[in-house]
Amino acid sequence: MNEKPHLSPPGYRRDQGTERRVSRTPLFISILFIVLLAGAGAVLFLLPGGSNKTEATISLTTAPVQQPAAPLSGQELPGKRTENGEAETVPISGDLTAAVEKPAQIPAPDAEFQEERDSLNRVQREIEEQTFKDEMSSFFQAIDANQLVRAKSSLKLLRTLRNNDAQVIQAGRIFAEKEESAQVALLRAEAENLSEAEKWQDALAAYKKILAIVPESLSGVNGQSLAAKRLKLDKILAETINQPSRLQDDTQRTAAIKLLTYAQQVKPKGPVIVSQVNRLEELITFAATPVDVLLESDNSTDVTIYHVGRMGRFFSRQLILKPGTYTIVGTRMGYRDIRRTVEIAPASETTRLSIQCEERI
Repeated sequence: MNEKPHLSPPGYRRDQGTERRVSRTPLFISILFIVLLAGAGAVLFLLPGGSNKTEATISLTTAPVQQPAAPLSGQELPGKRTENGEAETVPISGDLTAAVEKPAQIPAPDAEFQEERDSLNRVQREIEEQTFKDEMSSFFQAIDANQLVRAKSSLKLLRTLRNNDAQVIQAGRIFAEKEESAQVALLRAEAENLSEAEKWQDALAAYKKILAIVPESLSGVNGQSLAAKRLKLDKILAETINQPSRLQDDTQRTAAIKLLTYAQQVKPKGPVIVSQVNRLEELITFAATPVDVLLESDNSTDVTIYHVGRMGRFFSRQLILKPGTYTIVGTRMGYRDIRRTVEIAPASETTRLSIQCEERI
């Protein structure tokens, strides 16, 4: 059977029973590509330093990578910034490899970052505002809780943030008033404790401190007045009790009775004043109670007791005298006068006294 001749498509030919496409690329295209390649090499060769320093190679790939242009010989390429802010430079003398390995980081003009700087400042202001609000809230919480140490710490930070701010100034006034009130409260408590212990000298000093801080303090004024009166009374009572002989005088004893009456009406009464009142009452009673006295002589001496009267001559005489100090004088013709001062103790047993002139003149 005769086979019909097979007509291949244009550009193909039969070869041992197979078909293979035959490229019809014109020869002049290949020649043109070689010429362009040679031209590019000549250009690179003509650049300064290109004959012996250029290390860049041109590789033909399906997607060629464009190499950065080499700077002129002797120039420096700015690089990364160092820690002190100065730009680090990379010396370039046609060394493309160094330029690629250490790319330049040229800082942009400040104007390009103005928006970012404004945003940063705005964030910082917002943080400062929130910190201020939080610290102000903490301050008032501490004030309400009477935690003055914590409030003082918050006020210090507020003054660091905004020293001249009206809110900070007002917070300073509030803290000063609170601190003053706390100090007055402590002094008042101290003064009251001292008054209760009847330590009137110390209590008076504490009330004076209160008035030095708050002159119009009612508790300070009243407390000072009370402490001053009780201190004066305490001193008079102590003085009278320590000198019982003064009660033998009618005038002094009358004054002591008035003092006793006043002291008995004083309130409140502590153990100190109660003890003083009891002791003074006892001394007044003793001073007003007569004591039996047996006076002895030689019946030749004329005896006189000052502030009592002339006793005359006698061998013995029974007298009733109030407790106290007495002066007894004896006289006799041809004899030297004799004088004796005796103490008649309150509530004592019968006191025996002897008086007679024995020394001749």
